[in-house]
Amino acid sequence: MIGVAGFTEARDNHTLLLSVAAPITVNPLTHEKLPYDPSDLLPISQASEVFVGIAVPRSLQADTLDQLVSLARPQPGKLSWAATPGGTYLTFSGFQNQAGLSALNVPYRDIVQAQNDLSEARIDIMMCAVSIVLPSIQAGKVKLLAVSNRQRAAIAPETRPLMKRDILHWRWTGSSDFSADAE
Repeated sequence: MIGVAGFTEARDNHTLLLSVAAPITVNPLTHEKLPYDPSDLLPISQASEVFVGIAVPRSLQADTLDQLVSLARPQPGKLSWAATPGGTYLTFSGFQNQAGLSALNVPYRDIVQAQNDLSEARIDIMMCAVSIVLPSIQAGKVKLLAVSNRQRAAIAPETRPLMKRDILHWRWTGSSDFSADAE
């Protein structure tokens, strides 16, 4: 938010903002007061698609999303989860509602700490950009159960999208976008 506020205050008419979509889409819904006015941002183009996934520690007895749901349903509040703030937090909350789950949210100020805790099995589930957990997946400490995008992620081609599963019939796609000053 600090970078977006700095961008909107600069008003130099030759600088573009490259950020996730949250400054326009999610932040106005999740923050009572913002240090910028979202209407000062003019979206120009999508720069990249962000693949978001549901990951668990290697030690958790779930190798598929269906197994995770079967493990979590009979134990309300026993499993813990974390998500990056904004869209992924809202998406995982929706996933829990649709799947009939109740897991304990562990809020983190620093998503890197959440990723470290997932790798060490101090939390049970994490929803975030696949790139955040990719090093732990490659090190064999974390399993990626699903991606929330329409298609498979090139960096994790063996992982099926949520839409391809019987349990859910929705998707969430993150993006990085270019925006200009709206004036």
